[in-house]
Amino acid sequence: MKFFKKFTFLFSFVSFSILLASSLFAVEHEMGAEIRVRGEGKDNTSFTSTGRTGSIGERARVHLKFKADSVEALIQPQFSKVFGQDTTLVTGATQETSGTNFDTDLSVHQAYFTWTPWEKMSLQIGRQELAYGDHLIIGNNGWSNIGRSFDAIKAHFICGDKGWTDVFYSSISDQNTTTGSTGDYDFLGIYNHYEQEGFLQTIEPYVLYNADFRGTGAANSSLAVVGVRLKSSMEPYDYRLEVTGEAGKESGTTLTGIQGDAEVGYTKEKSRVALEYFIANDEYRQLFPTTHKWLGHMDLLGRRNIQGGVLHIQHWLKDSLSVNLDGHLFLRVQDDQPIYNTTGTTTIGTGILSNSLFAGNEEDLYASYTYNDNFSIDAGASLFVPLTYIKDEVGDKLANFYYLQGTVHF
Repeated sequence: MKFFKKFTFLFSFVSFSILLASSLFAVEHEMGAEIRVRGEGKDNTSFTSTGRTGSIGERARVHLKFKADSVEALIQPQFSKVFGQDTTLVTGATQETSGTNFDTDLSVHQAYFTWTPWEKMSLQIGRQELAYGDHLIIGNNGWSNIGRSFDAIKAHFICGDKGWTDVFYSSISDQNTTTGSTGDYDFLGIYNHYEQEGFLQTIEPYVLYNADFRGTGAANSSLAVVGVRLKSSMEPYDYRLEVTGEAGKESGTTLTGIQGDAEVGYTKEKSRVALEYFIANDEYRQLFPTTHKWLGHMDLLGRRNIQGGVLHIQHWLKDSLSVNLDGHLFLRVQDDQPIYNTTGTTTIGTGILSNSLFAGNEEDLYASYTYNDNFSIDAGASLFVPLTYIKDEVGDKLANFYYLQGTVHF
């Protein structure tokens, strides 16, 4: 009798395992992982003698994707920390996480499902990255040790053979989940993409709305945004252009913001040279850009009351190794307003102690090496030279930045 029970249990267990395995393999699935470690240092980034800062940051992500018929799900946990950095507990106390019996928390970078009810339409709901165009307006900010994702709902429509439209809504801050409050912070928009032959190969018009009603009365802000991105490559030349206009109110003040960013490039054999011009008035408000990609690798300045030019030089020493040199010149647009840091909200100087438009210049030298399909190395160094405005308003110390990064992905 005991033998029969054991046999029955074993038979049932094996049968269940086979059934479970067959069900699992009937579902399409994909797994991947990325681990990135970057050491970096900065000197005098406040343009005064504040000394040197340095850190080693690590970011690890695993993604699991499952698909069956018209439904797909993705889960992407993330581990992010700085070597030796303490964590803060819910009690407010600090806790060491290296060399102790205490681990850094694991978070979730993305977790969403996608339903495709018919071929030309899909609906994606959950925590997800939103990134469009060159990430000038909306990006995932991948340079960050954490990165950016949104709690969002996105409908994707395929328009013909060479076009698509995204309609999305994102809750940035919900103040009414447990008790009544003044309002929420929401971000929504429509982004279109079209491709064609000729001079205008990529056309991307968009309409966005950024509404922050967490304040009371005049403290609220709302911003309607309209823009277009154009990009084409006609060998040996290429260009890109993005222009954005904004209208709305911020803390009771009417805003009319505008920004433009244009680049023209020329490629010959293994080298590319390009010139870029950018401008944003004082009333322009950044949304969710990938900042490190623009306005210099040092991430010192934001896109507000700023204009300037960039010389880009890129050379491929071989297929797996490229070297880049970018030279930036930064100026103010209005000589009675300050410039801003990379967030676009904190001022650098007062704007009234200097009447000069010239803020500074930055040189970025960086290289990328692909060892194989799974491993790459990036390294770079930057120098920022303050010009008259920053010297008059803040300080005259040279600022520099350097990093070495390795990335493994599967």
